[in-house]
Amino acid sequence: MLAQIEVLTKNNSAPATVFTADFNLDLKVNKDQVVTVFGIPDSALTKDDTQNIKFIGTNPLADTKITTTRSVTMPFTMGDDVTKGATALAFPSRLATASVSPGWGLDTTNRLSVALPSLPALDDLTIETSGTSTDGTKTALYELHITAGYLNDTTLARPLLDTDITGFLPAWKINFKKAYSRQITTQHDTFDDDGNFVDHETSVFQEDVDATPP
Repeated sequence: MLAQIEVLTKNNSAPATVFTADFNLDLKVNKDQVVTVFGIPDSALTKDDTQNIKFIGTNPLADTKITTTRSVTMPFTMGDDVTKGATALAFPSRLATASVSPGWGLDTTNRLSVALPSLPALDDLTIETSGTSTDGTKTALYELHITAGYLNDTTLARPLLDTDITGFLPAWKINFKKAYSRQITTQHDTFDDDGNFVDHETSVFQEDVDATPP
């Protein structure tokens, strides 16, 4: 586990990390561990700055090349319920366990698809894969974004990365017989009854796949 303080300024597209603290919930000695992290005093921030605490949990699956990562990001100001530990926090569900994992598959035209596992609450879903191109000259990357509305309206259960398209060059296609990686990411924002932002949740499945023996 990792606790991380981030500050996002008005003119930056991504937050800057200002402090991190590691802890291990798997160790009995740390079961009730209190983790102290240090933020920036409110007086050192402008009114446009946002300070967040981000908790990141990482779970490698034993005897696999699969890692799941979950995170929760919450805004805070000094002395509020978040800094006092009075705000409930829960990670979204994992996208893979020892008994349940996404069902990946390749069809006869080299198109990768995945049977989605049970998903946490989400606003959007991203499926990514990258590897050596079929002509061996480049690294190719596919990225598919699906909104929660689309998933609900279509009951889509097995997204397909369709590259069997006229004019789609060999340099753009992944050779799935060689080593490649694949990833699923969900993201979700939570708001309270008054419409105030509460937290941002992510759940990630990542797997490195070995080359197929000749």
